[in-house]
Amino acid sequence: MLVDYNCKLFDARRLLNNMTNLTCYAAFRKCVSGLADTLPFLGQKFPGLNRYSQQKLFEHFCKEQYNAHNAVDDVESLHKLMTISKVEKQDVLEFSFTVEAIAENMKYDKMVKVDAESFEDLEGKYMSAQMAVKCAQSGLKKCHLDFAFNRKGFRGLIDLLSQRRQDGSPRVTKTADVIKKNWILRK
Repeated sequence: MLVDYNCKLFDARRLLNNMTNLTCYAAFRKCVSGLADTLPFLGQKFPGLNRYSQQKLFEHFCKEQYNAHNAVDDVESLHKLMTISKVEKQDVLEFSFTVEAIAENMKYDKMVKVDAESFEDLEGKYMSAQMAVKCAQSGLKKCHLDFAFNRKGFRGLIDLLSQRRQDGSPRVTKTADVIKKNWILRK
């Protein structure tokens, strides 16, 4: 298992992408079962700090500075930070994830990007780019909104965008004003 700081949102994706591009993904998978992100762990272990960047945590706990964003120095400082913080291997397991989970997240991100592009001709004129991404994240494409609008007009859009998800939150938004602001009637 690789342990890294803020790797779930940043390093893991780049690492996986590079391993795939360099055609050494299979060898990488033989050596690495997963990754653990120390950012949320340290945030939970030490609540109430003003900043949680690796550099600021290192300064706070180690009382010294290091050359941040230098790969070797980042690794050495994280090791020292984890040692000083008395972190055990099992402590970070809760914040670990498989390589496959990152690969699936990357596939999802690509799908969202493609689906959001289906709204391109509406962006700026009829809806914001942020609303397009939100729609795409909910599994919608422009054709779904067109179908809802053609079927029931503005009410169809409201029904579609405000559908309740399993957790009770709206699919995209439940606020008619937001829908009106982001989807000016084209008829």
